Amino acid sequence: MPTDIEGTRTALGLPPFPRIAPISSEDRELSADKETGAIILRIVSVGEPGVWGKAGDVPVKTTFNTRELGLEFPDLKFTKVEDLWWGENFKGVSFTNLSGFHFRFQDDKSQIAHLQRRTAGKEPESAGPGDFDKVPLPRLNEHGGLWYRDSYGDAVRGHNDIISFPWHKWQGGKGKNVDVWLALGFNPDLAQYMYDRQGWA
Repeated sequence: MPTDIEGTRTALGLPPFPRIAPISSEDRELSADKETGAIILRIVSVGEPGVWGKAGDVPVKTTFNTRELGLEFPDLKFTKVEDLWWGENFKGVSFTNLSGFHFRFQDDKSQIAHLQRRTAGKEPESAGPGDFDKVPLPRLNEHGGLWYRDSYGDAVRGHNDIISFPWHKWQGGKGKNVDVWLALGFNPDLAQYMYDRQGWA
């Protein structure tokens, strides 16, 4: 973990971002302004829940009709993480990624968040439940900033300006099928700005 004159900097040192308002919430209004904005994700099942033996069996499709805009949306598919430019440490591991799409500001196209799906299979060499600190999450909730931060609260970055994360993992369920989950990664610079602005830091 990074250490400086302020002490050891740990991940998960910031509160969850943004505010979650589940569909079962009593919130009747959500507000946004020109600085904070809002992203509303509506996740609905398009079929019956299922189990899949491998990532290639997981049904994925886009329901966006982009043809009227003259755009051809490529087929969605899971890619082995070991084949991605950042995945060399995952050779031989049943771990896949399906890059989804980016939320960006309209005026300058700076990133707000990136939505993607992942799958993980059962691996005999995978770390066990006792090898990590547990951060249990209810469905459709998130854990706050997972990246390393410097003494100013800014994200620590490495090669190619990539955010530095501690080792972390998804603790899968039981059985032989793959686990599938949705990951929504927020821009840490934007998250830090919001924490500072609202007095959370």
